[in-house]
Amino acid sequence: QDRSTMRSETASSSSYKQFRGWVAQQKIVLDKWTTKPWKYYDYGPKEEGIIPLILVPGVSGTAEVYFKQMISLCPKGFRLISVQPPDFMNYTSWCKGFDLFLQKFEFKKIHLFGSALGGFMCQVFAQYRPSVIQSLILCNSFCDVSYYANNAPCAGMFPFMPEFMLKRLVLSNFPTTHLEEDVRESVDFMVEQLETLSGSELASRLTLNCTVVDVQPEKMTFDKTRILLIESLDDVAVPQKMRDDLLKYYPEAKLAEIKSGGNFTYLSRADEVNLHIQVHIRKWNEEHEEVTNEEEDQHREVALEVPPTPSSPAETRSYLKENKQIFQQEEGQELVDKQKDSPTLKESTTRKGKEEAEEEEYSL
Repeated sequence: QDRSTMRSETASSSSYKQFRGWVAQQKIVLDKWTTKPWKYYDYGPKEEGIIPLILVPGVSGTAEVYFKQMISLCPKGFRLISVQPPDFMNYTSWCKGFDLFLQKFEFKKIHLFGSALGGFMCQVFAQYRPSVIQSLILCNSFCDVSYYANNAPCAGMFPFMPEFMLKRLVLSNFPTTHLEEDVRESVDFMVEQLETLSGSELASRLTLNCTVVDVQPEKMTFDKTRILLIESLDDVAVPQKMRDDLLKYYPEAKLAEIKSGGNFTYLSRADEVNLHIQVHIRKWNEEHEEVTNEEEDQHREVALEVPPTPSSPAETRSYLKENKQIFQQEEGQELVDKQKDSPTLKESTTRKGKEEAEEEEYSL
């Protein structure tokens, strides 16, 4: 579906048009696992030291679904990159491909946000490359896909199914009951976004959604208090048991509950979600800056304590000449200290003091 023919209220809104006017979609092919490009939107300040927030969509999402986060947070000084991965068919290629994507930007640290399947993909990458994770945000996500794998006996056939059938499978999980206006608008917008996805992209995401991977929190070596869980309290596509398991997996994580919002809370309740993201990122950015400053101070102290090592005879003579007086002072001080500590000197000093006292008494 051409974006110009979109008719949902969200696609016709001024905020979406503003996003389309502000941010250009970019494409890049990076790896050997797929010839399809990464699609992404990169917006916000790009100065060195700013830790970006990378956003990964779920099964039906595109890189555009986080536009409300971008137009709200980026003007406040945050850098956001919303990605639309190519058609990876397993998690090994996903992790290696995403790693290459991050290397392109030379990011040392990132904040990572994922919703539904996107959140599960973020967790898999976080245990693959934990050193790059500054914090992790999971929105209506899960930590185990066994439920989906057990209820999709035709998972191995996804790559061979026609596009319309794959879209029908995805749409079958969308709500059909009466919804609040904001939630309904978010669903309409996501249906339009789903129409823009190719059959290979859908087959990839449905395959990943049914591929069991053992997520082990102990392999995520970063502090688990850096994890934020955003959960809608109303009905969503993720079964309640899977949502409860996520809370058990990360008991130290911070939980942000939103009264209602449906599956796509980042669209229907964008203001609340953006506020939670903003507070979370600022907290861990400040902690990162404090650690960085401490490391810089330590390096600076070491640099002051350790004198430069001469690299040639000429430099050695010049170095000794410049520091001769300092060496003489230090040697003289050491000699005085040794004399003070000498028993013979102490006895002599004591005897001399007594003689001077007797002479003074005699003269009086």
